[in-house]
Amino acid sequence: MSFSETEQQEFSLRKGDVLICEGGEVGRSSVVERDLPGVYFQKAIHRVRCSPKLDPHFLFRYMEFAAPTGRLDDFSSEATIKHLTGVKLRRLPIPLPPIEEQRRIAAVLDATDALRAKRRQAIAKLDTLTQAIFIDMFGDLANNSRRWPIRRIGDLV
Repeated sequence: MSFSETEQQEFSLRKGDVLICEGGEVGRSSVVERDLPGVYFQKAIHRVRCSPKLDPHFLFRYMEFAAPTGRLDDFSSEATIKHLTGVKLRRLPIPLPPIEEQRRIAAVLDATDALRAKRRQAIAKLDTLTQAIFIDMFGDLANNSRRWPIRRIGDLV
C-alpha cells in the first residue's frame, strides 16, 4: 500500500508498540520487538504506545487473558463481527501493579509459553519416534515392505 508522509507518521511501528486486533478476534495482540522502519499497520488494528507506567508485554499478556475470558465483551460491539473501537479500548480497565511487578509477571508468562512450545515440539518428536519404531519393527505396512501375506479383514473376523 502507498502511505503519505502523514500516514507514515500515524501508522509507523516501533519497538514496544502493542498491536491489538479491532475486529473479528477482538483483543488478539502482539508486541513489536524491534523498530520496523518502512512497515505500517492498517486501520483494523489498534497500535498502543505505553507510557512508562505500563509495560507493553504486560499489556499484551493482559489482552491475551482478557479476550478469551469475556472481559472485553462489555467493551466490544457486535452486529455481525465483534468490534473493539479505540474509544472503548481506552475505557478498558486494567489492573496496574508496579512496573517491576508487571515485568516479572510478563516474564513468567513468557517463560511458561516457551515451556509449552518446547513441550509441543517434544510431543511432535515422540509421535515421529513412535512411527519410526513401528516401521523398524514391522516394516512399512503401507507398501508391505516385508512381503507378508495380505488378507481381507472380513476373512479374519
